[in-house]
Amino acid sequence: MIELRTLGTLALRNAGGEDLLSVLAQPKRVALLAYLALARPHGFQRRDTLLALLWPEQDEQHARWALNQSLRHLRQALGKEALPSRGDGEVGIEPRALWCDAVAFEAAIEDDDPGGALELYRGDLLDGFHVSGCGEFERWLAEERVWLRRRAARTAAALARREGARGEPVAAGHWARHALALAPDDEGEVRGLIELLGRVGDRAGAVQAYEEFARRLRDEYQVEPAPETVATITKLRRRQPERSAPNSEGPRSDPGEGEPAASFPVPRPATRPRRRHLLVAIGLIVLLAVGGTIRALRPPAEPSGAPAAALTTIAVLPFTYRGSPEFGYLSEGMVDLLSANLNGAGELRTVDPGAVLAQVRHAGRDRLEHGQVQRLAARLGAGSYVQGHIVETGGRLRISARLYAGGVVEGRGEALVGGPSTQLFHLVDGLTAQLIAQQSGGPAGSLSRLAALTTDSLAALKAYLEGERYFRAGQADSCLRILERAVRIDSSFALAHYRLATAVWKFRPVPLPAPALAREALDRALRHSDRLSDSDRRLFRAFAAQIHGRLSEAERRYRDIVSRHPDNVEATFQLAELVLHQERDRELRYSWLEAREWFERVLAIDPSHRHALTHLSHIAARERRLGELDSLLSLLPRGDWFLRGQRAIVFGDTAAIDRFLARLREGGDEVQPPAGFLVFTTGDLGTGRKIWRVFAGPSRSRGQRVLAHLTLAKMEVMTGRWSVAKAELDAAAALDAATALEHRALLSLWPLMRVPHSELRALRDSLLRWKAVAGPSNQTSVSGDHAPAHPYLRVYLLGLLDVGLGDLTAALAGAADLERRAERSFAPAFIRDLGRALRAEVARARGSPAEALTILDSLEYWTDGELDATGDSPFFVHEREHFTRAALLDALGRDQEAIRAYRVMADLLFHSGAPAHFRLAEIHQRRGERWKAAEHYARFIELWQDCDPELRSLVQDARRRMAKLTTADPTPSDSQHTPPPHNDTTSDMTLGAR
Repeated sequence: MIELRTLGTLALRNAGGEDLLSVLAQPKRVALLAYLALARPHGFQRRDTLLALLWPEQDEQHARWALNQSLRHLRQALGKEALPSRGDGEVGIEPRALWCDAVAFEAAIEDDDPGGALELYRGDLLDGFHVSGCGEFERWLAEERVWLRRRAARTAAALARREGARGEPVAAGHWARHALALAPDDEGEVRGLIELLGRVGDRAGAVQAYEEFARRLRDEYQVEPAPETVATITKLRRRQPERSAPNSEGPRSDPGEGEPAASFPVPRPATRPRRRHLLVAIGLIVLLAVGGTIRALRPPAEPSGAPAAALTTIAVLPFTYRGSPEFGYLSEGMVDLLSANLNGAGELRTVDPGAVLAQVRHAGRDRLEHGQVQRLAARLGAGSYVQGHIVETGGRLRISARLYAGGVVEGRGEALVGGPSTQLFHLVDGLTAQLIAQQSGGPAGSLSRLAALTTDSLAALKAYLEGERYFRAGQADSCLRILERAVRIDSSFALAHYRLATAVWKFRPVPLPAPALAREALDRALRHSDRLSDSDRRLFRAFAAQIHGRLSEAERRYRDIVSRHPDNVEATFQLAELVLHQERDRELRYSWLEAREWFERVLAIDPSHRHALTHLSHIAARERRLGELDSLLSLLPRGDWFLRGQRAIVFGDTAAIDRFLARLREGGDEVQPPAGFLVFTTGDLGTGRKIWRVFAGPSRSRGQRVLAHLTLAKMEVMTGRWSVAKAELDAAAALDAATALEHRALLSLWPLMRVPHSELRALRDSLLRWKAVAGPSNQTSVSGDHAPAHPYLRVYLLGLLDVGLGDLTAALAGAADLERRAERSFAPAFIRDLGRALRAEVARARGSPAEALTILDSLEYWTDGELDATGDSPFFVHEREHFTRAALLDALGRDQEAIRAYRVMADLLFHSGAPAHFRLAEIHQRRGERWKAAEHYARFIELWQDCDPELRSLVQDARRRMAKLTTADPTPSDSQHTPPPHNDTTSDMTLGAR
């Protein structure tokens, strides 16, 4: 079935999910299709009506010919059955051949499915779409936009009231805020929703909603809220918070703040409370806090009395455009083009184009007046701004611009250029020179031509701007395809090569080898960057350091850019992602939660930055900040079913979890959310097992089933259940015997495991019999990733087993073999690292921890990740070596470094998290830090509560130690370590693919 999405981003896809660009590239074809799908009453439409709507300027004969041509093209693209005719005078849409989200939205409302309807409403109807010269169509479209937006607002308001009546304050508050965002000017609706927020306990959110509404009335209409609205908020402000009724089950005996508990509270598994009164209580607490939290994510208001920004900082605003749709992209494109040309000319600096466009869209471009433009520029830190107009007639462009400083036109007034559209870059160069001359009062000086900064090809430039838009929207396939087109058109297009590199690195498309492609694209960007601004070159070099694994250098470079240009969205976001994912570099063991500050800075510049919003929602889910999670999700497209699944798990919504799992079962390999990351952000191992069980089902591909069984095996090892893990490894072996054998050998040697020597010897014999042959890597599964590594992993695993069985000489021989064969291998650095890791194991077994640590510190993995280490393979991320290194630091008495290393494994990364908790508890106990030690013992006990019988002595030992720590009288050495308030924000570690 054809899919037409009109709510928010326009999309038209065939049954295979491919974009129908031949239709999307022609505005009138899009307009015709949208009208046929949406016009009421639904059904066939008169051809005469279509002529008047879309071809009003043509006579009847030419208009009918144009309509017939458009219908012919649409039928070629969609299929003849999609647009049937009735006689000679009518044409319509076949609903069974074309699905439209706006039609489905209204149908869901009629079927009393408000939640389903609001999932479909992702934005205004055909937002930003325009067909020049078609006034009647534009009026129809404007009316439809208002009608659908109003229906969405009323649906959200009704859902809020329904949830409030059901006693669900979190859901009620979420839908109330959503309704307010959709209908900010409907005062009656605003008043009712403010009352609802107050009733469910979100007084802070209600006050915030009122203040925003009142400020908007004053700024845009110079009026005050109605007396009824003022009375509503006054009453709410005076009202004391309602106290909940006593709990019929009796009060809980929680310790007071700063008081030691009678016994240490063992952290519970990460599941939501089942009883309704607990959910209500938690919801009320969260809702009271969420208003302030979300305010912190908004762009900072301009401080009163703040000094004016330096006039050398310029914000280029979108230009108005009139002419052929072919050049309509220049309206926003001028922000990128003119900013690039102005930046770095003398002392001039331009505000990051992404920040400008984000703020303009957030403020509502069509409603911006002169005073609002001044305030917007001030928020961006700009003392000056540029506004302009573009007029196109017959392929010729007339571009005019004015430079404003403090609201006053600078210099001689209007800068003006004109000429053929083929000379666009020459025209923009001339316009730039005039503006700089006006700003500085002198000649423009030597300027780098904009054509050299971007491209000499208009087609390449248009592709780049389109790809950039898809990148910001997170639409990976479209972004990559269009950017690849841009660099095919112009192979010297530096900015397009850079964006392609960042898109490949971020979206990690399969079956493509992402690191190699990203590095190749960035190398080309750097080769052609000699005439870019210094700021752009610094950004390129920072990203180059990042993707080559030089994370310390990358962080230093990003911080330098952000310190110079705090409004640089790109550098700030890349720095945030680096902090989030820098676990590979042992010197940068920051918690991923520290990335929150940087993502919030991104939102302060760009309030609609989808990637930052998504990351912040993951962090809110991991920290159990439920109100904030809902508020963040309300700013993201509701169609993202992965985020809905994450929310369902965090909230313990069993019905929604069942729907999520059903969706997984119904789909094939294409329905594959990052399951490991989903488990990581929710901390719910039980649901995680259910998800991976779905991926292990018979309907899935062999590669996905292998990954699922291996991940389930690692989860069982993490919880001390080697007997269950072996069953999963047996299932994996039936699909991929080689990869399963590799994992079985490695996991048998996992920290704290007590696998008998007889079993280790049997594994060694299996490896000796195995004729390991290297195969090609298809980069689509852990099986494909491991194929070229089989001969080398066999030698490495034999060496580990030799160490475990006491044959150190054989292990050293294996290390030498790996080092000798490394240069001719598929990944020389990785194979050399395997040999060094074996030497470190031998040194450790011989009682030389300092030597072992020196060897491990020489691993090239720490500084240059040669492989695309996604977390699927414990070999490629050197998971065992991470734990070994922490153990060596511990043995050498380097407690702080050992704690940091173990904490990363316990909180963020690895399936060795339970052993890491145990070792952390031992270190803290040794240091006299009673409550920290008890916390980690409790976490270990929770994870290993169902471990194998032969491992239960470790759990019993941990229980005894914890009891002693939490019941003994404080001693002088530990009296300063009072029990911390329980805040279970630690991770269980990433499970499988991230």
